[in-house]
Amino acid sequence: MNRILTGIVTLGFVLAAPVAGCAASETESSDTVAQAPADAAAIEQAQALLTDFFENNAVPIAGFSVTIRKDGNTVFNESRGVMNLDSQASASPQTRYRIYSTSKPLTAAAAMRLAEQGRLDLDAPIGELMPDLPEHIQPITARQLMGHRSGIRHYRSGEWVSVSDWNCPGPRDAMTDFIDDPLEFEPGTDMAYSTFGFVVLSAVIEAAAGEPYDDAMQHLIFEPAGMSATAIEGRSVSGYDVATFYLPPDPDDPEDDWLATAEYETPIDASCKFGGGGFVSTSEDLARFGQAMMDGRLLSAEGVDELTSVTTPATDAGPAYGLGFFDGEGWLGSLSAWALRENVRASVPAIPDTDIWFHGGSAAGGYSMLFVYPEHDLVATLASTNSLGGNLVMLDLHGIAMAFANDAE
Repeated sequence: MNRILTGIVTLGFVLAAPVAGCAASETESSDTVAQAPADAAAIEQAQALLTDFFENNAVPIAGFSVTIRKDGNTVFNESRGVMNLDSQASASPQTRYRIYSTSKPLTAAAAMRLAEQGRLDLDAPIGELMPDLPEHIQPITARQLMGHRSGIRHYRSGEWVSVSDWNCPGPRDAMTDFIDDPLEFEPGTDMAYSTFGFVVLSAVIEAAAGEPYDDAMQHLIFEPAGMSATAIEGRSVSGYDVATFYLPPDPDDPEDDWLATAEYETPIDASCKFGGGGFVSTSEDLARFGQAMMDGRLLSAEGVDELTSVTTPATDAGPAYGLGFFDGEGWLGSLSAWALRENVRASVPAIPDTDIWFHGGSAAGGYSMLFVYPEHDLVATLASTNSLGGNLVMLDLHGIAMAFANDAE
């Protein structure tokens, strides 16, 4: 059980080699796959980047999927490896993976959509909606929850496992582990990343929408965005296969023949994380979410701007944050400088001088990443079967995205 904690907290990672004997697979989505001659060079470049990543990695991975959307079309939809080590069934862009903290922008968008519908006041005390909350929680606002400025704590040492050992029916059921604990600071006075804060936000959405959180997310986000494969872990979704979720190999054991066995399946359930990290989804659905954010199918331009504008500047503890989104441009810039300074990359992809909306998620049995480049009408997503360490794959996925951004310039 202790190995579950390996690599849980990092958001960056390094893409890994394909499983031996498993050919790459490419599957069309229900969206248009635009591979016109104008895109051929970008596709070739992206394929070359993937090959390079596989040949220069140290962390194995069972399977993963990458989706790129450009100008409203899916222009790159690639999967490598398998979704189950025993069956050797190939991963595909329709494979469902744990996305962990990439659940947060979906949840923040749902709260903003309720606000634009006049059903949720982001700046009102949440106790007005849920008067049975503990007294010290009631003054917190939805906006503070969305920006990690509520004072609600994050996981304690070892707690990630203890709160992940059953399937939660609803977010109120998941609040018992922390809701009575004192706040870490007065709401609105500081910022501390908190998945538990997004569990409370999930309950706020449920109360404001007047229906269970799962149904509210379906009506507020998934249906208008065309996301048919996304649900809280443990909820069935017809027509899609779920990957087996694996632990990473033991970095201290060179004899750990991880790829030869499925003994490292994760004995946990992420459902109690709800809007903070409980969703299982596909790379395609994440790309559809990013597209819908740009297209105005979810929110007004003003609402999107509220979510993606920095509310907490970057510090040594982490990158700048808005409401459910990180400042991708700033974070990529910092990673690029680090990679060049530490000589772990001979070169890095250019960082466009424009907004980049970003979030990632990593824990036992899953990794995901979402980049949105609104001025390029471009979305890049990745989802995988196990958590990975390091920051380089963020640069890798960005490099693939830039192949398509530059192709249209």
